[in-house]
Parts: sequence; C-alpha cells; structure tokens
Amino acid sequence: MRMKTKLLLGCVLATVAVTAAGVSGLTPLVFQPRGSAAHAALVTAVTSFSLAIAAVILCGLVIARGVCGSLARLRLQGETLLDGTGEPIRFRGKDDIDRVAAVINDFYARLMALEAKQVKEEELQAARRYADNVINSMFDVLIVTDPDLRVQTANTAARELLGFSELELVGRPIETLFKEEPTL
Repeated sequence: MRMKTKLLLGCVLATVAVTAAGVSGLTPLVFQPRGSAAHAALVTAVTSFSLAIAAVILCGLVIARGVCGSLARLRLQGETLLDGTGEPIRFRGKDDIDRVAAVINDFYARLMALEAKQVKEEELQAARRYADNVINSMFDVLIVTDPDLRVQTANTAARELLGFSELELVGRPIETLFKEEPTL
C-alpha cells in the first residue's frame, strides 16, 4: 500500500471516529421540539460538528500532501543520484525523511569511494602487467632484490642465463647465484 493511501486512510478513519462521536452526542437532541433551547443547542452542535469534520479532513489532506511531497522529492533525488547525474540529496530539517536522506548520502559517498578505489586498483594492476611484460621481454638480465638482497623476481633473460626457474630464484640470496668458482 502506498504511503499516500495509508495517510488518506488514516484521515478517513479519524473522520469516521469524529462522526461517530458527534452522532452519539447529537442523537438525544434530534428528537427535541423546534424552538426549544435543546433545538438551538442541536443547531449549534451540528454546526460545530460539521466544522470539526471539515477540520479533520483538511488537516489530513495537508499532512498527506506534505509527507507525500517530501517522499516524492526524496525518490526523485535518489533516482538522479543513482543514475549518476545528480548530486547528494538535499534535506531541510531533522525529520525522519531527512535522516533517511542523510543515510542515503552517506551510503552513496562510501560507494563512490569504493568505486574510485577499484578504478585505481585496476589501473595499478594494468600498469603492473605492462611493466612485467616489458621486463620479461627485455634481452638484458634484470634481477630485483629486497633490502636483504634476496631475489624478488628475475626476468626471462636472467632465468635463462642462470639456469633456474622463477620459483627456484625467488627468496634466494643473490650472493649464492654469483659465487666465484676457484680457478686452478
């Protein structure tokens, strides 16, 4: 059931309650003779009762319109935010709808940060793949070590020259690769 329908249904139920209360209070006055003080009280009561019903209906419609307008604004701004064409949802006060808008804005900001991070990671991976391709296709020997001089990676030319696979080289101290053989 839509919010507008719920609000209008609440307004109708309030009007029915006011009507029931009014009718129960007016029923004893209906059977009084015309011109009596009770009949004058009946006319005053019916007028007051009619004004009360009109006030309940009017208040219900104004409240329903205000709430539904806020929800429609939230929905439209949320849809433009989702499309990527909008900016964060603007809110005016501190009611529940504005709190929902603030939560949506926070969620959207976090989502955009994650998306930007993902794009940066994808760019970094592409750059890493490119550098690896360049290094592995070089004819010159290239061996990368850590600060402790342990092999981190070696290109194809280095692996072929040394006669090791990459798995055999990674983590190995560089000095074990270039030990001088004693000459006779």
